[in-house]
Amino acid sequence: MFNGKDPLFWFFAHEGFADAYATPAYFTVPTAAEIQGDFSHLLSLTSGSKNYTLYDPSTVVLNGSTITRTAFPGNIIPSNRLNPIATNFLKQYMPGPNTSGVYDTNNFLSPENTVDKYHSFSGRGDVNISNKNKLTVSGRQSYWCQTGPNDIVQNLAYTQHPICRDLWGGMIDDVHTWPGAAAGLRQSQLAEFGRSVHLRYR
Repeated sequence: MFNGKDPLFWFFAHEGFADAYATPAYFTVPTAAEIQGDFSHLLSLTSGSKNYTLYDPSTVVLNGSTITRTAFPGNIIPSNRLNPIATNFLKQYMPGPNTSGVYDTNNFLSPENTVDKYHSFSGRGDVNISNKNKLTVSGRQSYWCQTGPNDIVQNLAYTQHPICRDLWGGMIDDVHTWPGAAAGLRQSQLAEFGRSVHLRYR
């Protein structure tokens, strides 16, 4: 029966944490009227250097070096000029405004959280097989992953972007002294292995 009191030494250590903190952000999203092509409210914001008039790209005329275009009447894009795929995408996946914003921008506040998770461990075992032979085995891992915040695009599988780092490794080391050999003559470090992985998912 093996008695590990004298020839065996081992240790194991672990640490980890998880925390979350607020990372709110402002975004600009289309209003329900804008999704339908109605940008008439932007005309009231036109002043000085700010011009929110929408022009019909199909009416471009080149006169010499001057290009002229015709504005959409009332700043409203006709429904037959809207792409139905784009319209349905905006209706289904984009959130509506939840704050007034400035000049029709930054009208969506996303109250997101960022979550950090981390853990690491290391372990080692030394076995004195004999007074001339010692075996050491060790292993280690360090893992960190940060999740969030989400994209504002809703109902899609790729909204989370976790960023992760996974490091691990180990060692097998054998020290043997041969009878009659010079002092300190030995063979060691049979194997060492490890991996470093950095991942970002979208």
